[in-house]
Amino acid sequence: MRFRPNYKTITITGSLFLLFFLFFNSPARFLGTDDGYPARLIPISILKEGNFELGEFINNGQLNTYSIVDADGYYVSKYPILTSLLALPVYSIPFIFNITFSNELIAGLARISASLIVASSAILIYFIFRRFLSEKWSIILTIAYALGTSCWTISSQDLWQHGTSQLLLVLTIFFLLKALEKQYPFLLLVGLFAGLSIAARPINLIIVLFILIFVFHRFRNNFPLTLLGLLVPLILVAFYNTYYFGAPWSTGYGQEILEGWTYPIWQGFAGLLFSPSRGLFFFTPFLVFPIWGMITIWRKSLILIKDINLLFRYLSLGLIFYLLVLSKWWAWPGAYSYGPRMLTDIVPIMILFFIPMVRSGVFRKKILKSIFIVLITFSILVQLVGIIYYDNKYQGEYYFDNQGNKISLLWSLREGQLYFYLSKPFHYN
Repeated sequence: MRFRPNYKTITITGSLFLLFFLFFNSPARFLGTDDGYPARLIPISILKEGNFELGEFINNGQLNTYSIVDADGYYVSKYPILTSLLALPVYSIPFIFNITFSNELIAGLARISASLIVASSAILIYFIFRRFLSEKWSIILTIAYALGTSCWTISSQDLWQHGTSQLLLVLTIFFLLKALEKQYPFLLLVGLFAGLSIAARPINLIIVLFILIFVFHRFRNNFPLTLLGLLVPLILVAFYNTYYFGAPWSTGYGQEILEGWTYPIWQGFAGLLFSPSRGLFFFTPFLVFPIWGMITIWRKSLILIKDINLLFRYLSLGLIFYLLVLSKWWAWPGAYSYGPRMLTDIVPIMILFFIPMVRSGVFRKKILKSIFIVLITFSILVQLVGIIYYDNKYQGEYYFDNQGNKISLLWSLREGQLYFYLSKPFHYN
């Protein structure tokens, strides 16, 4: 299981990182998102004002975005701020040289920052794959992760929460694997990055809980070390919430975080996976294979060593519970975005289930390997179409008819988002 990088590995990872960074920043256009609006501005506020407040960007107290909230006179982000902190090094460069933060510069800095975050998560995914798989398989699956999923069309295009969430979850798994090599001090980092993943995106608590159960199961005597690491970022978040929102448990979401779990669970579940406008298996069909991987680790315990097999079992349970919980959220479709945005965070966890699949030898069958290649190719094509043609104008969720009735498009194949944008290259008007 232990994998030691060498010169060849450094060359491969450096090449992959550069490849992903270039793809993530091509073509040179920036749509921007309302969710990412405060995240793009917070680094500037930190550098210039030394705080997280965005009052200097508000015109005459008029809020023209839902992503900034008024917290007792302080204008702050509705969403967690950790992504903005990761972007600080990139924003610091023009600040040091006293370059004005124009709208164009801010857009470029945001996209570069997001690209670096997601490319970093891809390289960590590669290192995890190399512990278990051949170099060839590791490269193929890493490219599939970076360019065949919402990593390309969502995470790398703006300072969403998703890219940071992905990076921190991957770091948690990466150091957990190090701890399984009897390097127990890494358990502190497991807790730290698990806590940071929750700070970046609170719903990650579901995945983290199952990771913590595994750590307690496997490292009972060293479990306090993981808890110590976990508490550090959560305490800092509690201080932030108390300062701006009045209590450790209060957030910029307000009552929405308690009252938004109203969607019929099975409709949401089916939509997240199979909707022609939002379904994971429509936009990223090669990710149907990890389901096989999940079944494999429950049926064949000898595919991986005992500890790794147990970890994958806990992760599979975490994924299922994550899907079920998100299915109840009223905003599971993700509003104005391309594809299955709300499942972007768990893509790195899902793709790891190719490990038991490949190790089990199922891809020795030519028919399965051929299907796999076709699905990956299609997935990359879907992301490429989104990068080129998505314009923030067609969300593919609903429209209003002449009588003002809201008509759902989530299950319309011909009017769904995927068909709409896949047909764009054939429209010449």
